[in-house]
Amino acid sequence: TNANARAIQTPDAEVPRGVLVGLSTLAVSRVESAVAVTLHRQKPYRSGTVLVMPGKYWGALMDVALDNGGYVTPTLVAPYGVPAVELRKMVSRGTLVSAGHGVYRIPELPVDRFDEFILARLWAAGRGVISHDSALVVHELCDINPTEVHLTIPTGYRISRAGGDHYQIHHGDLASDEIGRVEAVTVTTIRRTLTDAASTVATYLVRQAIATARERGAITAGDERGYRALTEQGSSR
Repeated sequence: TNANARAIQTPDAEVPRGVLVGLSTLAVSRVESAVAVTLHRQKPYRSGTVLVMPGKYWGALMDVALDNGGYVTPTLVAPYGVPAVELRKMVSRGTLVSAGHGVYRIPELPVDRFDEFILARLWAAGRGVISHDSALVVHELCDINPTEVHLTIPTGYRISRAGGDHYQIHHGDLASDEIGRVEAVTVTTIRRTLTDAASTVATYLVRQAIATARERGAITAGDERGYRALTEQGSSR
């Protein structure tokens, strides 16, 4: 029996057991979240100490938040016609909570396992891509435990806002095929991550990451030799 072949139960809805057969754990999680959002769009939600019916912007906020680890920003919701002032009003009513400069969170949604990485990109106004040591964590390539969140931003972009004390900023212009997405995290691809890590991460961890990527079929045998050559150049680290 498939471990994921189960019904998703909520107070008002159930997804039939057969719908989830063969889905990955991530896919099941997405379905569960989608069901939760559907219910939130239809039911009263808590604003401060009272329950209110969803307003005209609530559905759009939930859609954006689901795709961004529970967070919304004025830039993300603007295409849906949500004015920035409405977000501030929702904070004052307790519908949203402030998570940083111009970043808000819907408290009803669960905290994403990659929360710190999602928040780092939003702190950079959506211009940052999780990279280097942190990208190794997201891709689960080796046993690394970085003390800072690493993200790459365009060379011509400068961040002046506060709140980045635990972020390690790298400047670089990434090509579109060097950027991917893992769950709600915008992150450098495995290939780009290995290239970056070769210059910043301990050699034994990079070699572990290379081996993991090869085992998964994410890189070819030729790629593996090339990446290992990079570690040889920095073996004194």
